[in-house]
Amino acid sequence: MKRIMLYALAVSLLVSWIVFFPNSANAETTVTIQNSWDQVSQILSNIKPPTFPNQNFNITDYGAVGDGTTDCTDAFKQAIDAANQAGGGVVVVPAGTYLTGAITLKSNVNLYVSNGATIKFSQDPSKYPIVLTQDGGIEIYNYSPFIYAYGAENIAITGSGTLDGQADNTHWWPWKNLAGSDGELENYYSDNNVPVEQRIFGNGHYIRPVFIQPYKSKNILIQGVTILNSPNWQINPVLCDNVTVEDVKICGGGPNKFGNNDGPNTDGVDPEQTQNMLIENNYFLCGDDDIAIKSGKNADGRRINVPSKNIIIRNNYFSDGHGGITIGSEESGGVNNIYAENNIFDSPNLDYAFRFKTNSVRGGTIENIYYRNNTIKNLSNKGGVLYFDLNYGEGDTGPFTPILRNIVLDNITSNGGKYGIYTSMYDRAPLTGLQITNSTFNNVGISMVLQNVLDPIFLNFTVNGTTYNSIPIITTATVTPSQPDGLNGWYIHAASVILSAVDSLSTDFQTLYSLDGITWNTYTDPIIFQTDGQYKLKYRTIDRDSKGNIQNKEAIQILNLNIDTLAPTIDIISPEPDCIFGDSLDLTPQFTVTDNLSGVDQNKTVIRIDGQIQSESSIPLYVLPLGKHTLTVTASDMAGNLNTKTILFQTTTSINDLKNLVTHFTDNGWIDNNGISNSLLKKLDHEGLNEFINEVQAQKDKHISVNAANILLRDAKFLLNN
Repeated sequence: MKRIMLYALAVSLLVSWIVFFPNSANAETTVTIQNSWDQVSQILSNIKPPTFPNQNFNITDYGAVGDGTTDCTDAFKQAIDAANQAGGGVVVVPAGTYLTGAITLKSNVNLYVSNGATIKFSQDPSKYPIVLTQDGGIEIYNYSPFIYAYGAENIAITGSGTLDGQADNTHWWPWKNLAGSDGELENYYSDNNVPVEQRIFGNGHYIRPVFIQPYKSKNILIQGVTILNSPNWQINPVLCDNVTVEDVKICGGGPNKFGNNDGPNTDGVDPEQTQNMLIENNYFLCGDDDIAIKSGKNADGRRINVPSKNIIIRNNYFSDGHGGITIGSEESGGVNNIYAENNIFDSPNLDYAFRFKTNSVRGGTIENIYYRNNTIKNLSNKGGVLYFDLNYGEGDTGPFTPILRNIVLDNITSNGGKYGIYTSMYDRAPLTGLQITNSTFNNVGISMVLQNVLDPIFLNFTVNGTTYNSIPIITTATVTPSQPDGLNGWYIHAASVILSAVDSLSTDFQTLYSLDGITWNTYTDPIIFQTDGQYKLKYRTIDRDSKGNIQNKEAIQILNLNIDTLAPTIDIISPEPDCIFGDSLDLTPQFTVTDNLSGVDQNKTVIRIDGQIQSESSIPLYVLPLGKHTLTVTASDMAGNLNTKTILFQTTTSINDLKNLVTHFTDNGWIDNNGISNSLLKKLDHEGLNEFINEVQAQKDKHISVNAANILLRDAKFLLNN
């Protein structure tokens, strides 16, 4: 399928596409979606809740008092240690209210909060020791999460009781406005790869701990409890494997029947660099995102480089919150294989149902996200049903371009919201693989604002009563000649390009092209390329709605055309034209071949003398007849253009040339007797050419080789006759 790029639609009813895919396209899309969901059973096979020995450890046996004022921190610690040392068991919190500081779970321990039991966490920061933790995707040492585990296996928090963080407008929450410099310091530590053990916060700083954070742990169950008044994020597994969160009332913010909590940043469930997780049958009423899937922030996320993946979200009820299911913004390690189905979103205070947020400081890849059979009963008028924002936070100010691809929605019913779909993507990083099928978005303020979305598939997708079944604009470029008539992809004659467009969605479309990537021209006639150069022809087609507003923009297509009609330039430096050389010299031709476009084909440069190819770089002139000669250089460029340059030169001889040749032939053994050589030289000293000729003839094929004798005789006779 060709690619289509959709850009901003300014008002809600700009889009009115009513076309249909062939049956084969529908079938192919259905199969693709179904095959994607087939992976869920495999993921579920890796998610198994832990089991525990049938032995109980009641915290009251270790000194806990359920009066809401007695500090039970040590009692919790003793009971957990005892269960752990006994090989595992259930730490029972009976009915009553128990005040405590940080609780650290250990392997094979189930913290069971009975019906009628409330664990209230101290508002005194000193009750939370400094531990290795993550804050917003950056590793630091800070106040312990209220319930913490590090490197543990088989741990659980279960029961129908309540976990009350006791955060309020006096305790913990005000730190949000005091932690600005701490956040800057965290970013500095991350960006400069400061060793984690040197990143010490806690006393004197204002970074709020999260509520529940298992760290580098596995086989985790959180079930049945109610969570209230969280200081920060509520359930935040970090670098964990095999996690189940089910039947939990997660109420960290917003007025609700469980308590009047309006806490900042009280995300519900934030998986961080975590895999194989089930989030099922929970109630969310949060002061920020209900679910926010993350994988580390900026340099720290890239350093750890662990994605969040294989997460199933089903049968949950999302009430108040900022976003229902959010991915990002801290996702530098990537997020993939997320499945959400049969969830209900129902609050006029919920801003987004499905949100993706990141930027080029974060980077990361978000892919293979599948949502089906979800019902959005109500949304506020602030956000939207499906919202992509690559300009979140710092915006496009970094070198780490994020990638978003393969986002698939099927059977989604929605009511309300400012936008049906909103995308704010980069030109260099468009959204690919967006599919929305069998879905209806009603009562949205603006149907779609789509920027840099390539090849979306909309099948039976209705927004505010208008059904979309998308077929992309397709522009075809036809080049004449159809193939380069030169070599190596070069045209050596003029070429022309005809652009033709097919748009099944509109009759009002316009094809544009650009040769510089900046200025766009309306295509009307064939584009002729007859000037030498390397061209990058960009082209696309846009269409318009009934009001003349730009509706769709096809993805920019690029056609490269290389035109080189000129042969390379040859300059012969030596010999110069009409030069006269003595034949005792060697001729070394010197020349340059230049081509500033396709370049010189070095393998096709040929030197000829009198039509004969010369393979040696230096040519002894005595091998040539005396008189006029031609030197020809033939060269080709990489496009196949040939050029030839020829000059004339002459060879002659003299007494000195004869003497030099006698010495040369002697040195090379062609005259094998020094006495004969000296005799010949003495005759030449006295210009005794006849005597010279007689001796050469006498010694030919004896002490003087035939070839050498012939050359010496030729030159001597020439001198006698001239």
